[in-house]
Amino acid sequence: MADINLLLSKLKVKHSGKNQWRACCPAHGSEGGTLKIKEQDSGKITLTCFAGCDAKDILGAIGLDFKVLYVEDGKPYIRHNPRKELDELTVKIAKYDLDNGKRLNKQDFIIFKEAEKRLRQG
Repeated sequence: MADINLLLSKLKVKHSGKNQWRACCPAHGSEGGTLKIKEQDSGKITLTCFAGCDAKDILGAIGLDFKVLYVEDGKPYIRHNPRKELDELTVKIAKYDLDNGKRLNKQDFIIFKEAEKRLRQG
């Protein structure tokens, strides 16, 4: 079963709405409230780090695992990583352009290489 109270007890949170809280993300040590925590009506708990940290890293930084996000049917709810998805799309578009003879400008090339590097690092 999802345990919102255990999760919240591990973070310095501020209530931000119905079943919603903001906190500093423990995975990247932010000073601002970059982590959004929401308890859905279904009981699922979603974690969204606006810097792109994934739930595994967030939970690991506070000594918890996915069990805290489980719902009664025993399945974890895992939030997508928007940073990774953006990097994958960036690399895909850049490779398509390069394969079709288009040259990337300097800024686009730098963005492409940085995205590739982050994806390699996992």
